[in-house]
Amino acid sequence: VKARALGWGYASDGLGLGLGSGLGLGVGLGLGLGLGFGCRCAARGAFRGLSLMRQLLLGVLLLRTSTALRQPKPLPPQFARAFTQAKATPTDIPQAVGTSSGSDKMAAPPGASSTFDAGNILVKDITDDGEEAVFRLAIKPDPFTHGTDKRSHMQWFYFRADNVQGRRCRFVIENIGECSYAAGFEGFNTVASYDREDWFRVPSALDKQKAFQPMTRFNSDAVTAATAGKLSAAPGAEETHLVWSMTPEQNTVWFAYWTPYDWERHMKVTAELAALPGFTHVNLGPTLDGRTMDMLITGTGPLNIWLGARQHPGESMAEWLAEGFLRRLADPHDPKAKELLRIATVRVVPNMNPDGSVRGHLRTNAAGANLNREWWGGVYDDYEAPTLERSPEVYYVMRALEEYGCDAYIDVHGDEIIEANFFAGSEGIPRWNDDMQRLLDHFSEAYVRASPDFQIGLGYEKDLPGEANLSVCSNAIAQKFGCLAVTLEQPFKDACPPHDDRYGWSGPRAMRLGAALVDALLDTRELLESQEK
Repeated sequence: VKARALGWGYASDGLGLGLGSGLGLGVGLGLGLGLGFGCRCAARGAFRGLSLMRQLLLGVLLLRTSTALRQPKPLPPQFARAFTQAKATPTDIPQAVGTSSGSDKMAAPPGASSTFDAGNILVKDITDDGEEAVFRLAIKPDPFTHGTDKRSHMQWFYFRADNVQGRRCRFVIENIGECSYAAGFEGFNTVASYDREDWFRVPSALDKQKAFQPMTRFNSDAVTAATAGKLSAAPGAEETHLVWSMTPEQNTVWFAYWTPYDWERHMKVTAELAALPGFTHVNLGPTLDGRTMDMLITGTGPLNIWLGARQHPGESMAEWLAEGFLRRLADPHDPKAKELLRIATVRVVPNMNPDGSVRGHLRTNAAGANLNREWWGGVYDDYEAPTLERSPEVYYVMRALEEYGCDAYIDVHGDEIIEANFFAGSEGIPRWNDDMQRLLDHFSEAYVRASPDFQIGLGYEKDLPGEANLSVCSNAIAQKFGCLAVTLEQPFKDACPPHDDRYGWSGPRAMRLGAALVDALLDTRELLESQEK
Protein backbone atom coordinates (compact mmCIF):
# COMPACT_ATOMS: atom_id res chain seq x y z
CA VAL A 1 0.00 0.00 0.00
CA LYS A 2 2.82 2.33 0.90
CA ALA A 3 4.66 1.57 -2.34
CA ARG A 4 1.56 2.16 -4.41
CA ALA A 5 0.88 5.49 -2.72
CA LEU A 6 4.46 6.51 -3.26
CA GLY A 7 4.24 5.58 -6.94
CA TRP A 8 1.11 7.55 -7.52
CA GLY A 9 2.72 10.47 -5.77
CA TYR A 10 5.68 10.44 -8.09
CA ALA A 11 3.37 10.07 -11.08
CA SER A 12 1.29 13.12 -10.09
CA ASP A 13 4.45 15.12 -9.51
CA GLY A 14 5.71 14.17 -12.95
CA LEU A 15 2.38 15.05 -14.48
CA GLY A 16 2.44 18.52 -12.89
CA LEU A 17 6.00 19.09 -14.00
CA GLY A 18 5.19 18.08 -17.55
CA LEU A 19 2.22 20.42 -17.77
CA GLY A 20 4.35 23.26 -16.41
CA SER A 21 7.26 22.71 -18.92
CA GLY A 22 5.48 21.91 -22.07
CA LEU A 23 2.35 20.54 -23.45
CA GLY A 24 2.88 17.24 -25.33
CA LEU A 25 6.48 16.34 -24.61
CA GLY A 26 6.24 17.47 -20.97
CA VAL A 27 3.10 15.40 -20.35
CA GLY A 28 4.63 12.28 -21.92
CA LEU A 29 7.94 12.64 -20.15
CA GLY A 30 6.28 13.28 -16.76
CA LEU A 31 3.93 10.35 -17.10
CA GLY A 32 6.71 8.00 -18.22
CA LEU A 33 9.16 8.87 -15.46
CA GLY A 34 6.55 9.08 -12.73
CA LEU A 35 4.77 5.83 -13.62
CA GLY A 36 8.03 3.93 -14.16
CA PHE A 37 9.53 4.91 -10.84
CA GLY A 38 6.21 4.26 -9.11
CA CYS A 39 5.99 0.74 -10.56
CA ARG A 40 9.53 0.02 -9.33
CA CYS A 41 8.61 1.13 -5.80
CA ALA A 42 5.41 -0.89 -5.97
CA ALA A 43 7.35 -4.06 -6.81
CA ARG A 44 9.74 -3.49 -3.93
CA GLY A 45 6.82 -2.93 -1.53
CA ALA A 46 5.10 -6.08 -2.73
CA PHE A 47 8.23 -8.16 -1.95
CA ARG A 48 8.43 -6.67 1.52
CA GLY A 49 4.76 -7.35 2.01
CA LEU A 50 5.22 -11.01 1.12
CA SER A 51 8.09 -11.28 3.66
CA LEU A 52 5.91 -9.75 6.36
CA MET A 53 3.06 -12.11 5.45
CA ARG A 54 5.38 -15.14 5.74
CA GLN A 55 6.54 -14.06 9.21
CA LEU A 56 2.92 -13.49 10.23
CA LEU A 57 1.92 -16.99 9.09
CA LEU A 58 4.94 -18.52 10.94
CA GLY A 59 4.00 -16.67 14.12
CA VAL A 60 0.41 -17.92 13.94
CA LEU A 61 1.64 -21.50 13.41
CA LEU A 62 4.00 -21.32 16.45
CA LEU A 63 1.24 -19.87 18.61
CA ARG A 64 -1.13 -22.70 17.73
CA THR A 65 1.58 -25.31 18.36
CA SER A 66 2.53 -23.96 21.79
CA THR A 67 -1.12 -23.83 22.78
CA ALA A 68 -1.57 -27.47 21.75
CA LEU A 69 1.50 -28.58 23.77
CA ARG A 70 0.07 -27.00 26.90
CA GLN A 71 -3.11 -29.03 26.59
CA PRO A 72 -2.90 -32.44 28.51
CA LYS A 73 -3.18 -35.55 26.37
CA PRO A 74 -6.22 -37.65 27.30
CA LEU A 75 -5.34 -40.68 29.52
CA PRO A 76 -6.36 -44.20 28.50
CA PRO A 77 -9.69 -45.13 30.13
CA GLN A 78 -8.19 -47.53 32.71
CA PHE A 79 -5.69 -44.90 33.91
CA ALA A 80 -8.22 -42.09 33.79
CA ARG A 81 -10.49 -43.94 36.24
CA ALA A 82 -7.64 -44.60 38.68
CA PHE A 83 -6.45 -41.00 38.47
CA THR A 84 -9.93 -39.69 39.12
CA GLN A 85 -10.34 -41.98 42.16
CA ALA A 86 -6.94 -40.97 43.56
CA LYS A 87 -7.83 -37.28 43.33
CA ALA A 88 -11.19 -37.95 44.91
CA THR A 89 -9.75 -39.71 48.03
CA PRO A 90 -6.63 -37.86 49.20
CA THR A 91 -7.27 -38.74 52.83
CA ASP A 92 -6.39 -42.38 52.11
CA ILE A 93 -2.70 -41.39 52.12
CA PRO A 94 -1.30 -40.88 55.67
CA GLN A 95 -0.14 -37.39 56.48
CA ALA A 96 3.50 -36.76 57.32
CA VAL A 97 4.43 -36.75 60.99
CA GLY A 98 6.45 -33.78 62.14
CA THR A 99 6.16 -31.75 58.93
CA SER A 100 6.32 -27.98 59.09
CA SER A 101 3.04 -26.11 59.58
CA GLY A 102 1.40 -24.60 56.54
CA SER A 103 2.45 -27.46 54.22
CA ASP A 104 -0.34 -29.52 52.73
CA LYS A 105 1.95 -32.09 51.06
CA MET A 106 1.13 -35.70 51.84
CA ALA A 107 3.87 -38.14 53.04
CA ALA A 108 4.50 -41.58 51.54
CA PRO A 109 2.95 -44.37 53.62
CA PRO A 110 5.18 -46.52 55.85
CA GLY A 111 6.51 -49.69 54.25
CA ALA A 112 8.75 -52.69 54.88
CA SER A 113 10.93 -54.88 52.66
CA SER A 114 13.42 -57.75 52.90
CA THR A 115 14.24 -58.08 49.20
CA PHE A 116 17.99 -57.84 49.62
CA ASP A 117 21.01 -59.94 50.57
CA ALA A 118 20.20 -62.05 53.67
CA GLY A 119 16.76 -60.44 54.05
CA ASN A 120 13.88 -62.38 55.58
CA ILE A 121 10.39 -61.16 56.49
CA LEU A 122 6.81 -61.50 55.32
CA VAL A 123 4.73 -58.32 55.54
CA LYS A 124 1.19 -59.30 56.51
CA ASP A 125 -0.22 -55.82 57.01
CA ILE A 126 0.76 -52.23 57.82
CA THR A 127 -1.76 -49.82 59.30
CA ASP A 128 -1.40 -46.20 60.38
CA ASP A 129 -4.17 -44.43 62.29
CA GLY A 130 -2.21 -41.20 62.59
CA GLU A 131 -1.12 -42.04 66.12
CA GLU A 132 0.87 -45.22 65.49
CA ALA A 133 1.97 -47.32 62.52
CA VAL A 134 1.62 -51.05 63.20
CA PHE A 135 3.65 -53.56 61.20
CA ARG A 136 2.26 -57.11 61.30
CA LEU A 137 5.06 -59.44 60.20
CA ALA A 138 6.07 -63.10 59.95
CA ILE A 139 9.37 -64.94 59.49
CA LYS A 140 9.78 -66.94 56.28
CA PRO A 141 10.79 -70.60 56.84
CA ASP A 142 13.79 -72.36 55.33
CA PRO A 143 13.16 -75.13 52.79
CA PHE A 144 12.09 -78.41 54.38
CA THR A 145 15.04 -80.46 55.64
CA HIS A 146 14.57 -84.02 54.40
CA GLY A 147 16.44 -87.00 55.80
CA THR A 148 17.89 -85.43 58.94
CA ASP A 149 15.88 -82.74 60.76
CA LYS A 150 12.60 -83.46 58.95
CA ARG A 151 11.22 -79.97 59.46
CA SER A 152 11.33 -76.41 58.14
CA HIS A 153 13.55 -74.19 60.28
CA MET A 154 12.98 -70.50 60.95
CA GLN A 155 14.29 -67.89 63.37
CA TRP A 156 16.39 -65.43 61.37
CA PHE A 157 14.78 -62.15 60.29
CA TYR A 158 16.23 -59.07 58.61
CA PHE A 159 14.23 -56.24 57.03
CA ARG A 160 14.01 -52.47 56.58
CA ALA A 161 11.17 -50.10 57.47
CA ASP A 162 10.76 -46.99 55.31
CA ASN A 163 9.00 -43.62 55.61
CA VAL A 164 9.00 -43.85 59.40
CA GLN A 165 10.92 -40.80 60.60
CA GLY A 166 9.10 -39.22 63.53
CA ARG A 167 6.30 -41.82 63.43
CA ARG A 168 5.44 -43.91 66.43
CA CYS A 169 5.91 -47.48 65.11
CA ARG A 170 5.10 -50.89 66.58
CA PHE A 171 6.56 -54.04 65.02
CA VAL A 172 4.92 -57.40 65.68
CA ILE A 173 6.35 -60.73 64.45
CA GLU A 174 3.41 -63.05 64.82
CA ASN A 175 4.82 -66.56 64.24
CA ILE A 176 7.49 -66.71 66.94
CA GLY A 177 5.95 -69.84 68.46
CA GLU A 178 6.66 -71.71 65.22
CA CYS A 179 10.37 -70.89 65.26
CA SER A 180 13.04 -73.55 65.68
CA TYR A 181 14.19 -72.21 69.06
CA ALA A 182 11.24 -70.12 70.19
CA ALA A 183 12.47 -70.08 73.78
CA GLY A 184 15.49 -68.14 72.54
CA PHE A 185 13.30 -65.04 72.25
CA GLU A 186 12.90 -64.94 76.05
CA GLY A 187 14.99 -61.94 77.13
CA PHE A 188 15.91 -61.14 73.52
CA ASN A 189 16.25 -57.59 72.17
CA THR A 190 16.10 -56.89 68.44
CA VAL A 191 19.12 -55.27 66.78
CA ALA A 192 18.57 -52.11 64.72
CA SER A 193 20.63 -49.71 62.60
CA TYR A 194 20.21 -46.54 60.57
CA ASP A 195 23.38 -47.02 58.51
CA ARG A 196 23.96 -50.82 58.66
CA GLU A 197 27.25 -50.16 60.44
CA ASP A 198 26.26 -49.29 64.00
CA TRP A 199 23.84 -51.96 65.24
CA PHE A 200 22.20 -51.28 68.59
CA ARG A 201 19.59 -53.10 70.66
CA VAL A 202 15.91 -52.15 70.80
CA PRO A 203 13.97 -53.33 73.88
CA SER A 204 11.65 -56.14 72.81
CA ALA A 205 9.13 -58.36 74.54
CA LEU A 206 7.28 -61.62 74.02
CA ASP A 207 3.51 -61.50 73.99
CA LYS A 208 2.56 -65.10 74.75
CA GLN A 209 -0.17 -66.96 76.53
CA LYS A 210 1.68 -70.16 77.46
CA ALA A 211 5.17 -71.03 78.66
CA PHE A 212 7.70 -72.71 76.42
CA GLN A 213 8.58 -76.31 77.10
CA PRO A 214 12.07 -76.88 78.55
CA MET A 215 14.58 -78.30 76.08
CA THR A 216 17.87 -80.11 76.66
CA ARG A 217 20.49 -79.80 73.94
CA PHE A 218 23.39 -82.14 73.37
CA ASN A 219 26.45 -80.90 71.47
CA SER A 220 24.77 -78.43 69.14
CA ASP A 221 21.47 -80.32 68.92
CA ALA A 222 23.18 -83.55 67.97
CA VAL A 223 19.87 -85.38 67.95
CA THR A 224 19.20 -88.69 66.27
CA ALA A 225 16.51 -89.43 63.72
CA ALA A 226 14.17 -90.53 66.51
CA THR A 227 14.03 -87.03 68.00
CA ALA A 228 14.47 -84.96 64.86
CA GLY A 229 11.72 -82.43 64.31
CA LYS A 230 10.82 -82.12 68.01
CA LEU A 231 13.18 -79.32 69.00
CA SER A 232 10.69 -76.51 69.45
CA ALA A 233 7.44 -77.94 70.72
CA ALA A 234 6.12 -74.57 71.85
CA PRO A 235 2.42 -74.75 72.71
CA GLY A 236 0.13 -72.00 71.56
CA ALA A 237 2.39 -71.07 68.67
CA GLU A 238 -0.22 -68.84 67.10
CA GLU A 239 -0.45 -66.86 70.34
CA THR A 240 3.24 -65.95 70.62
CA HIS A 241 4.43 -62.63 69.21
CA LEU A 242 7.69 -60.68 69.39
CA VAL A 243 6.92 -56.96 69.84
CA TRP A 244 9.01 -53.79 69.92
CA SER A 245 8.20 -50.11 69.50
CA MET A 246 10.22 -47.04 68.58
CA THR A 247 9.99 -43.63 66.95
CA PRO A 248 12.79 -43.74 64.36
CA GLU A 249 15.11 -40.75 64.05
CA GLN A 250 15.68 -41.44 60.35
CA ASN A 251 13.28 -42.22 57.53
CA THR A 252 14.69 -45.74 57.07
CA VAL A 253 15.68 -48.15 59.83
CA TRP A 254 16.97 -51.72 59.56
CA PHE A 255 16.10 -54.55 61.96
CA ALA A 256 17.61 -58.02 62.32
CA TYR A 257 17.85 -61.03 64.60
CA TRP A 258 21.57 -60.34 64.93
CA THR A 259 24.15 -58.11 63.24
CA PRO A 260 24.11 -59.21 59.58
CA TYR A 261 27.25 -60.21 57.66
CA ASP A 262 26.27 -59.85 54.03
CA TRP A 263 27.82 -61.47 50.95
CA GLU A 264 29.22 -58.16 49.74
CA ARG A 265 31.28 -57.82 52.92
CA HIS A 266 32.38 -61.45 52.56
CA MET A 267 33.72 -60.79 49.04
CA LYS A 268 35.38 -57.53 50.07
CA VAL A 269 37.18 -59.02 53.07
CA THR A 270 38.18 -62.14 51.12
CA ALA A 271 39.66 -60.07 48.29
CA GLU A 272 41.44 -57.74 50.72
CA LEU A 273 43.10 -60.56 52.65
CA ALA A 274 43.90 -62.63 49.55
CA ALA A 275 45.93 -59.71 48.20
CA LEU A 276 48.19 -59.57 51.28
CA PRO A 277 51.67 -61.13 51.36
CA GLY A 278 51.59 -64.63 52.84
CA PHE A 279 47.91 -65.27 52.03
CA THR A 280 46.51 -67.59 49.37
CA HIS A 281 42.90 -67.79 48.22
CA VAL A 282 41.36 -71.04 46.95
CA ASN A 283 37.87 -71.60 45.55
CA LEU A 284 37.00 -75.11 46.72
CA GLY A 285 34.09 -75.39 44.28
CA PRO A 286 30.66 -74.05 43.34
CA THR A 287 27.60 -74.12 45.59
CA LEU A 288 24.18 -75.17 44.35
CA ASP A 289 23.39 -71.54 43.51
CA GLY A 290 26.76 -71.13 41.78
CA ARG A 291 28.56 -69.14 44.47
CA THR A 292 32.16 -69.77 45.51
CA MET A 293 33.37 -71.80 48.48
CA ASP A 294 36.22 -69.51 49.52
CA MET A 295 39.17 -70.72 51.60
CA LEU A 296 42.04 -68.50 52.80
CA ILE A 297 45.39 -70.10 53.61
CA THR A 298 48.31 -68.57 55.50
CA GLY A 299 51.32 -69.84 57.43
CA THR A 300 54.18 -72.21 56.65
CA GLY A 301 54.36 -74.56 59.65
CA PRO A 302 53.71 -78.33 59.81
CA LEU A 303 50.63 -78.17 62.06
CA ASN A 304 47.36 -78.09 60.09
CA ILE A 305 44.85 -75.82 61.82
CA TRP A 306 41.39 -75.30 60.36
CA LEU A 307 38.54 -72.93 61.12
CA GLY A 308 35.13 -73.21 59.45
CA ALA A 309 32.33 -70.76 60.15
CA ARG A 310 28.66 -70.28 59.54
CA GLN A 311 27.40 -73.71 58.52
CA HIS A 312 24.12 -72.29 59.80
CA PRO A 313 23.72 -69.04 57.82
CA GLY A 314 21.52 -67.28 60.38
CA GLU A 315 24.42 -67.50 62.87
CA SER A 316 26.18 -64.51 61.35
CA MET A 317 28.37 -63.97 64.44
CA ALA A 318 30.39 -66.95 63.22
CA GLU A 319 31.70 -65.05 60.20
CA TRP A 320 32.42 -61.96 62.29
CA LEU A 321 34.59 -64.16 64.53
CA ALA A 322 36.34 -65.65 61.49
CA GLU A 323 37.16 -62.17 60.20
CA GLY A 324 38.65 -61.19 63.54
CA PHE A 325 40.82 -64.33 63.54
CA LEU A 326 42.00 -63.69 59.98
CA ARG A 327 42.75 -60.01 60.55
CA ARG A 328 44.97 -60.79 63.51
CA LEU A 329 46.84 -63.41 61.48
CA ALA A 330 47.33 -60.73 58.80
CA ASP A 331 48.91 -58.25 61.22
CA PRO A 332 52.63 -58.19 60.38
CA HIS A 333 53.42 -56.46 63.69
CA ASP A 334 51.77 -59.09 65.95
CA PRO A 335 54.51 -61.37 67.36
CA LYS A 336 52.09 -64.10 68.47
CA ALA A 337 50.38 -64.22 65.09
CA LYS A 338 53.78 -64.47 63.40
CA GLU A 339 54.82 -67.30 65.72
CA LEU A 340 51.61 -69.26 65.10
CA LEU A 341 52.12 -68.94 61.34
CA ARG A 342 55.70 -70.18 61.77
CA ILE A 343 54.61 -73.42 63.42
CA ALA A 344 51.32 -73.97 61.57
CA THR A 345 49.51 -73.65 58.27
CA VAL A 346 46.08 -72.15 58.90
CA ARG A 347 43.13 -72.74 56.57
CA VAL A 348 39.92 -70.75 57.09
CA VAL A 349 36.57 -71.19 55.36
CA PRO A 350 34.82 -68.01 56.60
CA ASN A 351 31.41 -68.89 55.16
CA MET A 352 30.48 -72.56 54.89
CA ASN A 353 26.98 -71.76 53.62
CA PRO A 354 27.00 -68.91 51.06
CA ASP A 355 23.62 -69.77 49.49
CA GLY A 356 21.75 -69.93 52.78
CA SER A 357 23.39 -66.68 53.88
CA VAL A 358 22.22 -64.76 50.82
CA ARG A 359 18.76 -66.39 50.86
CA GLY A 360 18.15 -65.36 54.48
CA HIS A 361 17.94 -68.90 55.90
CA LEU A 362 18.47 -69.87 59.52
CA ARG A 363 20.08 -73.33 59.23
CA THR A 364 19.99 -74.69 55.69
CA ASN A 365 21.58 -74.36 52.27
CA ALA A 366 19.76 -73.92 48.94
CA ALA A 367 18.57 -77.56 48.97
CA GLY A 368 17.26 -77.38 52.54
CA ALA A 369 20.19 -79.41 53.96
CA ASN A 370 21.34 -78.71 57.50
CA LEU A 371 25.08 -78.78 56.77
CA ASN A 372 25.97 -79.66 60.35
CA ARG A 373 24.21 -83.01 59.80
CA GLU A 374 26.00 -83.81 56.53
CA TRP A 375 29.46 -84.92 57.68
CA TRP A 376 28.84 -88.68 58.00
CA GLY A 377 26.52 -91.02 56.15
CA GLY A 378 24.25 -93.68 57.57
CA VAL A 379 23.39 -91.86 60.80
CA TYR A 380 19.81 -91.21 59.69
CA ASP A 381 18.79 -94.63 58.34
CA ASP A 382 20.02 -94.89 54.74
CA TYR A 383 20.66 -91.15 54.31
CA GLU A 384 24.00 -90.64 52.58
CA ALA A 385 26.13 -87.58 53.23
CA PRO A 386 27.87 -85.53 52.10
CA THR A 387 26.87 -85.45 48.42
CA LEU A 388 27.45 -83.00 45.59
CA GLU A 389 23.72 -83.00 44.90
CA ARG A 390 22.62 -81.97 48.39
CA SER A 391 25.61 -80.73 50.42
CA PRO A 392 28.51 -79.81 48.09
CA GLU A 393 29.82 -77.33 50.68
CA VAL A 394 30.64 -80.13 53.14
CA TYR A 395 31.84 -82.41 50.34
CA TYR A 396 34.47 -79.88 49.20
CA VAL A 397 35.77 -79.15 52.71
CA MET A 398 35.98 -82.84 53.64
CA ARG A 399 37.90 -83.52 50.43
CA ALA A 400 40.39 -80.76 51.33
CA LEU A 401 40.71 -82.10 54.89
CA GLU A 402 41.57 -85.53 53.55
CA GLU A 403 44.16 -84.00 51.23
CA TYR A 404 45.99 -81.80 53.76
CA GLY A 405 45.26 -83.49 57.10
CA CYS A 406 44.01 -81.90 60.33
CA ASP A 407 45.54 -81.28 63.77
CA ALA A 408 42.83 -78.91 65.05
CA TYR A 409 39.41 -77.89 63.72
CA ILE A 410 37.25 -75.09 65.14
CA ASP A 411 33.64 -75.09 63.88
CA VAL A 412 32.10 -71.70 64.71
CA HIS A 413 28.36 -71.30 65.44
CA GLY A 414 25.83 -69.28 67.45
CA ASP A 415 23.38 -70.43 70.13
CA GLU A 416 19.91 -68.89 70.44
CA ILE A 417 19.36 -69.58 74.13
CA ILE A 418 22.55 -69.76 76.22
CA GLU A 419 24.05 -66.35 77.07
CA ALA A 420 27.70 -67.36 76.93
CA ASN A 421 30.60 -68.30 74.67
CA PHE A 422 31.56 -71.95 75.11
CA PHE A 423 32.95 -75.08 73.48
CA ALA A 424 30.99 -78.23 72.69
CA GLY A 425 33.47 -81.10 72.59
CA SER A 426 33.39 -84.54 70.97
CA GLU A 427 33.32 -86.62 74.16
CA GLY A 428 30.80 -89.13 72.81
CA ILE A 429 32.73 -90.37 69.75
CA PRO A 430 33.91 -94.02 69.75
CA ARG A 431 37.64 -93.18 69.74
CA TRP A 432 37.53 -90.61 72.57
CA ASN A 433 40.34 -91.10 75.11
CA ASP A 434 42.08 -89.42 78.02
CA ASP A 435 44.60 -87.64 75.81
CA MET A 436 41.82 -86.06 73.75
CA GLN A 437 40.08 -84.97 76.96
CA ARG A 438 43.31 -83.46 78.29
CA LEU A 439 43.80 -81.53 75.05
CA LEU A 440 40.23 -80.20 75.09
CA ASP A 441 40.55 -79.10 78.73
CA HIS A 442 43.88 -77.33 78.10
CA PHE A 443 42.57 -75.53 75.02
CA SER A 444 39.45 -74.39 76.90
CA GLU A 445 41.49 -73.04 79.81
CA ALA A 446 43.87 -71.29 77.40
CA TYR A 447 40.92 -69.56 75.73
CA VAL A 448 39.62 -68.37 79.10
CA ARG A 449 43.02 -66.81 79.77
CA ALA A 450 43.04 -65.22 76.32
CA SER A 451 39.58 -63.61 76.52
CA PRO A 452 37.27 -62.64 79.40
CA ASP A 453 34.35 -63.21 77.00
CA PHE A 454 34.99 -66.98 76.97
CA GLN A 455 33.98 -69.22 79.84
CA ILE A 456 33.77 -72.82 81.03
CA GLY A 457 30.60 -74.00 82.79
CA LEU A 458 27.62 -72.92 80.72
CA GLY A 459 27.08 -75.06 77.65
CA TYR A 460 25.52 -78.25 76.31
CA GLU A 461 25.16 -81.58 78.04
CA LYS A 462 27.98 -83.95 77.12
CA ASP A 463 27.17 -86.95 74.95
CA LEU A 464 27.50 -90.31 76.64
CA PRO A 465 30.38 -92.55 75.46
CA GLY A 466 29.69 -93.93 72.00
CA GLU A 467 26.49 -91.89 71.55
CA ALA A 468 27.83 -88.86 69.67
CA ASN A 469 26.09 -87.97 66.44
CA LEU A 470 28.81 -88.47 63.82
CA SER A 471 26.93 -86.40 61.26
CA VAL A 472 27.92 -83.30 63.29
CA CYS A 473 31.08 -81.61 61.99
CA SER A 474 33.28 -81.62 65.12
CA ASN A 475 32.35 -85.21 65.97
CA ALA A 476 33.03 -86.47 62.45
CA ILE A 477 36.43 -84.74 62.22
CA ALA A 478 37.56 -85.84 65.70
CA GLN A 479 36.58 -89.42 64.88
CA LYS A 480 38.14 -89.42 61.41
CA PHE A 481 41.43 -87.64 62.18
CA GLY A 482 41.86 -88.32 65.91
CA CYS A 483 42.48 -84.62 66.53
CA LEU A 484 41.17 -81.70 68.56
CA ALA A 485 37.80 -80.68 67.08
CA VAL A 486 35.38 -78.35 68.84
CA THR A 487 32.18 -76.46 68.18
CA LEU A 488 32.58 -72.85 69.30
CA GLU A 489 29.19 -71.40 70.23
CA GLN A 490 28.44 -67.68 70.65
CA PRO A 491 25.26 -66.06 72.04
CA PHE A 492 22.59 -64.16 70.13
CA LYS A 493 21.78 -62.14 73.25
CA ASP A 494 24.80 -61.27 75.37
CA ALA A 495 27.81 -62.89 77.01
CA CYS A 496 27.40 -62.98 80.76
CA PRO A 497 29.40 -61.34 82.21
CA PRO A 498 29.84 -58.57 81.21
CA HIS A 499 26.53 -57.23 79.94
CA ASP A 500 26.31 -54.50 77.31
CA ASP A 501 22.84 -52.98 77.33
CA ARG A 502 23.32 -50.98 74.13
CA TYR A 503 24.90 -53.62 71.91
CA GLY A 504 24.67 -57.00 73.62
CA TRP A 505 26.89 -59.59 71.97
CA SER A 506 28.00 -57.78 68.81
CA GLY A 507 30.07 -58.05 65.65
CA PRO A 508 33.08 -56.15 67.06
CA ARG A 509 33.10 -58.31 70.19
CA ALA A 510 32.91 -61.47 68.08
CA MET A 511 35.91 -60.26 66.05
CA ARG A 512 37.94 -59.77 69.23
CA LEU A 513 36.99 -63.22 70.45
CA GLY A 514 38.23 -64.57 67.11
CA ALA A 515 41.50 -62.69 67.49
CA ALA A 516 42.01 -64.28 70.92
CA LEU A 517 42.07 -67.73 69.30
CA VAL A 518 45.66 -66.98 68.25
CA ASP A 519 46.72 -66.88 71.91
CA ALA A 520 44.77 -70.02 72.83
CA LEU A 521 46.16 -72.04 69.91
CA LEU A 522 49.72 -70.90 70.57
CA ASP A 523 49.31 -71.83 74.24
CA THR A 524 48.16 -75.33 73.19
CA ARG A 525 51.03 -75.87 70.74
CA GLU A 526 52.84 -78.67 72.57
CA LEU A 527 49.76 -80.81 73.05
CA LEU A 528 48.74 -80.29 69.41
CA GLU A 529 52.15 -81.46 68.25
CA SER A 530 52.04 -84.57 70.47
CA GLN A 531 48.65 -85.85 69.26
CA GLU A 532 48.57 -89.41 67.97
CA LYS A 533 47.01 -89.52 64.49
